[in-house]
Amino acid sequence: KADMNAFTENLAKFRGGREARKKAANVKFHSIELSEGAGDVDVACSKTEGGAAFEVNVLACLDPKVAPATSSWLHWGALMDSRRKEWQCPPEEVLPPQTKLHDAKACQSPLDLLGAGTCGLRISIPRLPPEDAASTGEDPVPMIAGIGFVVRAVETDKWLKSK
Repeated sequence: KADMNAFTENLAKFRGGREARKKAANVKFHSIELSEGAGDVDVACSKTEGGAAFEVNVLACLDPKVAPATSSWLHWGALMDSRRKEWQCPPEEVLPPQTKLHDAKACQSPLDLLGAGTCGLRISIPRLPPEDAASTGEDPVPMIAGIGFVVRAVETDKWLKSK
């Protein structure tokens, strides 16, 4: 019961901070509620200073009974084309530390424990060289169009996706 109360409080705080995270994301922000009442995941993408790269911050508040943060991984793939939802294994220079290749379409990265019931992962995505960028404007274009993911709770052997 104490665990559930702590999770409920942590989730309320997490949701309370969502608007600030949304404002800080200067490219894209997406929020999902996980299946099985496992919690929420926010994904924020921002251009770095000077626009040389893009930072994708995945932040999750997980129910420890369903997905203990100490053993939860992001099972994810790169979306190379914004019109297609087909996953590909991300290019090597995009992979965060301790990431394991799963197959040709996905990899798995451990979520770092951040405290207050949250865990997260930062993915740095280089920009395409201007000559390769689809746009003719000055806006930098990321090497990958986006990410698709599920949360893998290793300890409870659960695969959690958007509700």
